[in-house]
Amino acid sequence: MEINRIGDISAFVASVKYGSYTHAAKHLGLSRSAIGKSIVRLEEQMEVRLLNRTTRSLSLTDEGRILFDYCQQILEGLEEVDHVMASRRLEPIGTLKVTAPHSLGHRYILPILDTFLKKWPGLKADISFTDRFVDIIEEGFDIGIRVGEPKDDSRLLTRTIGWQKMQTCASPQYIKLYGSPQTPEDLAKFDTI
Repeated sequence: MEINRIGDISAFVASVKYGSYTHAAKHLGLSRSAIGKSIVRLEEQMEVRLLNRTTRSLSLTDEGRILFDYCQQILEGLEEVDHVMASRRLEPIGTLKVTAPHSLGHRYILPILDTFLKKWPGLKADISFTDRFVDIIEEGFDIGIRVGEPKDDSRLLTRTIGWQKMQTCASPQYIKLYGSPQTPEDLAKFDTI
């Protein structure tokens, strides 16, 4: 059966459920003739008669009963998929894989993540704090937080979420003992952290 026949299947199942083309048409928002054409297409495709029709009633043939049972299960399955997907849009569920550098992750990400997970109990986190370069796509991460300029990669959506200013500091006692660097290159001669 071709996948594009789902409309015909819906018309067939509704006709059997509601007992007439007219009631099926009202339920599906179609015309009575559209329902009839859908059922004729199914019968032609299957090369069997699915319904016994009179001016007052519909009844299933043996082949129609078999098809109805399968098609009803298929449509119920599709409705269940719609329901599951709709509920996932309302509240996030599943596992969120996050990677970040050690220092940034422990200091800034963990406190925020804890609050986030309490807000969404259906969500779990798989966290990897590492300073190595991580290929986010290859390693299956949902979010990668990095320090520095974003890499130009068309496979990723990047956002700058903050800026960090670097500053060189020394205690007054250290400056008194060893002097002050005059250029960034001078820092190589000093004890630094």
